This record gives sequence, C-alpha cells and structure tokens, in this order.
Amino acid sequence: MGEYRNGPNWRIPLPKQCWKSGETEHLLDCTILADVRCFVSPVFTLVMTGLVAGTAFVLSQTIKGMQYNYIVFGTFALIGGNLLLFARSWTEQVSIGFWSKLEYANELRTPMMVLHENELYIFLPTKSIAEATQEAVKAKRREKGRYAEEMVESKARARAAVAPETPAGEEPLPGSISRRDHLPSIKLDE
Repeated sequence: MGEYRNGPNWRIPLPKQCWKSGETEHLLDCTILADVRCFVSPVFTLVMTGLVAGTAFVLSQTIKGMQYNYIVFGTFALIGGNLLLFARSWTEQVSIGFWSKLEYANELRTPMMVLHENELYIFLPTKSIAEATQEAVKAKRREKGRYAEEMVESKARARAAVAPETPAGEEPLPGSISRRDHLPSIKLDE
C-alpha cells in the first residue's frame, strides 16, 4: 500500500478489503480512473478578477459619458481573469484501485478528489475503507521514516550516543547536558 505519483499521473492502490462490507475474501479488483483539474492560487485570481471587474462596473455607473468604456473594460477583465485561471491550471490523472465483492461492484462510484498544493485528497465512500487506507499509508510512511516524532526520537538517540558519560560520583561539567531525576517540590501554602 502506498501512493505513487509519476508526473501528472497518480496511482493509489487501496488495502485489499471490500470497499463497502470490509470483507477480505472473494474480491474483484475495480480500478477507477478520474481526471482532476489543478490550479495555481485560484482564489487569488478569482478575487482580483472580481475586484477589477467590479471596480470597472461601479465606475461605469458613477462617471457620466464614459459608461460604455468601463463596461467593456469590466467585461474584458472578467474574460482575462478566466483565461488566466485556465492558463494557470492543468489536469492530472488519478487511478484508484478499489476491491469489491461482486454484489457491490456496480454501486462503486468515483470518489470526490481534490488536489491542493501537490497533495491529493480523496474522500472515500465508507469510513471503514478510509480508516484502513489511512493506517496503511501511515505504516508505509513509517517504513520510510517520514514522521516528525520518529525524527525527534532518532535525534535523541543520536545525542545520547554522542554525549559523554560522567563517571559515577562526579558532577557534570558546567554547560553540559544533564538529566534531572526529579524537581524540588514547591510549597503552595505558607
């Protein structure tokens, strides 16, 4: 189990269990292909297009004698913004490998997918397949050491291996790293 990306093509094999019932025997392999459109900062582009066009339309209503110039400018701003949005977008193909019992295979539909900042988000049809997939992805990423808590633990182990040990009965040197077994108690009542 793992996610695989090759350029604009994603291949997502899901865990081998029925997407609806969760069973693991007598399953069919069902692959769903979908195209997902990706955009570079679409909200910013749409907001700026709307502001420019809105300003032009407001000016067309307030300045007499030049109404048509501003209406034409506002229309061109809307067209230009949409063309910019289209020019700053592309399509990526996603292939998701579901497993299904024969009786549920016809009910399987393409899940909703979103690509945001080169991360693919898939909204799977049932909670059980989503949880199984999430656990499989975490296990795969742990194999590769891609989690922060594992990085902290490995740094702590490396520090412990490098830190000099003080012989029994000696005080550590000032400025060196030492461990405290316990902190002194603080009196709250006087």
